[in-house]
Amino acid sequence: MDSPETNPCPAQRRRRRWLWVALAAAVVALAALVVVHVLTRETPLDRLKRQIRSEVPVGATRARLEKWMMERWGRFPHVTEEPLPAGLTGSTFPQAAGVPTDQRKLVLDVVIKPCGRYTVGGEVHENQLWVFFPLNDRGEVTGQYFLTLEELADIERHRTARAPQ
Repeated sequence: MDSPETNPCPAQRRRRRWLWVALAAAVVALAALVVVHVLTRETPLDRLKRQIRSEVPVGATRARLEKWMMERWGRFPHVTEEPLPAGLTGSTFPQAAGVPTDQRKLVLDVVIKPCGRYTVGGEVHENQLWVFFPLNDRGEVTGQYFLTLEELADIERHRTARAPQ
């Protein structure tokens, strides 16, 4: 004859089944949370860009921007004015970063380095980030545009791949 320990009653079997179902559901939920966290977490570069946008918002004055650059990065901004001087042709860094043509009259930028690492041709290199701040006629920031050395290397690789041999 079966003992109660080896042959549990139907109520105990249902309870055990529900415990296994609850345990399986908890494992699936935990795995989903881990996947969502990994897929949606912000990269250090994205976090830096978000921080820059919050510290120097659209509408900030040139004086505030220059002060921020000196205090935060210890650098005075590089100034680009368009149109370019006669004889200079080709793309500019602000153009490569996506600064719209109508906002390239006066652009201040700062280079942040090192800014992570990237791999090209099997070699690891230090990355750097150019941050471009176009200014309007009142000297106010109209946007923040970013270009990394890694993106610049990609642009160059595509350009040379298209160049006639």
